Amino acid sequence: MGTRQYLHGSMESAGDSVHVLFGDTREIEVAATLAAAGHQVILVASQDVPGGRNLETVRLPARPPAQRVILEALAMQILVAAVAEQRAIEIEEFIFHNSDTKVPAGSSQE
Repeated sequence: MGTRQYLHGSMESAGDSVHVLFGDTREIEVAATLAAAGHQVILVASQDVPGGRNLETVRLPARPPAQRVILEALAMQILVAAVAEQRAIEIEEFIFHNSDTKVPAGSSQE
């Protein structure tokens, strides 16, 4: 979600999880605030931001927005793969089965 929306909503109910933030402006301050409150934070930014207690920074090269979004997606995919491996979850497998959302092959819906 956008930083402004996060600041005025979800951040207030931040739970015991890891927050991943992308950006070089307000996101740096949000990351520091969350980390100071004891939340684990990963900040993906193109600026040098010192890490610290509860804060890890993934530094991306400064690129135009159209290129940066690709780098951010790559960083997120690497993070998701690492978390899946740590939790022993096959990345292509479903965790939850929702039988009401799938229609068997060859059947028709009316």
